[in-house]
Amino acid sequence: MHYRAKKIRKRLFGIGVQSTNRLEEMLGLLAHEPDDVFWSVFNYCWSSCEDTWDLRGRVLGELRRRNRNGSPWREGWFASLPEQFPIYRGGSLWRANGLSWTFDPDVAASFARGHRGMAITDPVIASVTIKKSSRAILFATNNDNEMELLIDYGRFPPRKLTLAPVTELTTFTDDGHWVIAHRRSRGLDADPALKVGL
Repeated sequence: MHYRAKKIRKRLFGIGVQSTNRLEEMLGLLAHEPDDVFWSVFNYCWSSCEDTWDLRGRVLGELRRRNRNGSPWREGWFASLPEQFPIYRGGSLWRANGLSWTFDPDVAASFARGHRGMAITDPVIASVTIKKSSRAILFATNNDNEMELLIDYGRFPPRKLTLAPVTELTTFTDDGHWVIAHRRSRGLDADPALKVGL
């Protein structure tokens, strides 16, 4: 590992840096670093960053810039993915088209229901099918076995997303599709996921 990358990683897990301010600190420290240092640190630290919504524009700009010089994260496990696959994002309706997406609908559901105690208003799970070669994919990581993608959300108009409201009774089928179950006076009725154009 590059000496600079090791030093920055140590700083990002040091005194005064927590999961909620790590991203801002990381972007500042990496702004003028070479690409090999950037990707090493970003890959190591991204999954430990929380509360990233307000910094999504800065992250998007930095990832667009860095990917022009090559995308080392496309090697390894990412290269073994099929040519096309569905991805999911859980959260509030007004944040449905955001930066972070997952391959796992259950992970998306955990974020939609309130990941780590956060209150979520109007929770939904968004999904879209994407090609592995898409330029919209700006980063992929399998840290913590979460298999997360960072997406250039400007390339996905909301009309291309499939949205499903989330209830405590949301369940998933074996093929990764979800079913929304509503309580009715005579038990549970299941409705298919809703395709919504915003």
